[in-house]
Parts: sequence; structure tokens; C-alpha cells
Amino acid sequence: AARQRIETTDLPIPDVSIQGAAGLASTQRVNPGSKLSFSATVTTPPSDTATTTTLMWHSPSLNLSSLEQGAILSSSLTTPTLVLAPHALPPGGRYTFVLTATSTPTTGAGPKAEGYASIVIATNSAPALGSCWSSPEKGTAL
Repeated sequence: AARQRIETTDLPIPDVSIQGAAGLASTQRVNPGSKLSFSATVTTPPSDTATTTTLMWHSPSLNLSSLEQGAILSSSLTTPTLVLAPHALPPGGRYTFVLTATSTPTTGAGPKAEGYASIVIATNSAPALGSCWSSPEKGTAL
């Protein structure tokens, strides 16, 4: 038998949106040799309950904390902006980045409210196989 737990809260759910470099939307191809920057906007609707909102970037397709030192150029994974150094992501991959915003009552007691947004990117891979030819095969350079 399957079970599902649903928890309700009267806390406002944060609204999260992410913009990628040059306005990336949906799944976009990027050059793995380029610096990648994702910037989020988080708004929390007004509430009768005083709350604190915390942010956390994560990736279901990549362990961000295991990236090589210097790969993440942001000050931390808890800011609205995530910046990855050139070559931080291997070529030919598909990566999802998620920002979760969690509203917690300032008293620390009671349920939390979470909102999130994600962006998916695919890194270009090097050309493979193929052939090259020219016509005419012989000639004089001008």
C-alpha cells in the first residue's frame, strides 16, 4: 500500500524564479568553457507570521559540494546567485540546478514553507567522427 503525507501550513510560500546567463530558459546548450551564472529572484508574500527565508542551491544531477575547489565562484550556495567557473562542468552532460527557498517562523517552531525553481542546461560536447573535404582538391592560393 502506498502512503502519502501532506502537511499544510499558513506560512507564505516563497516565489522563486531563476534567470541564466543571457536569459537562459528551459533546457539550453552552453559551452563548458564559459563561465555560467544563474541569478534568482525570491519574493515572499506578506504574512501575519514573522518568517525568515533561507536559500540553498543544489543539483540532483551533480554534487555541487564535490566540485573541484574554485569551480564555484559564488560566495556560497546560500545566495540568490550561483556562478560556476569555466570548465566546472564536463562536456556532453545535462545538468539541473535547483534553488530552494524555505520560510521558517522566526520563533523556530511550526511547519516550514518551501518554494523552488530549477533550470536545466546541457553542455556542448566536442565534435566526434565525421569527414572533411574541399573542392577543388588542388589549386593555387590567391
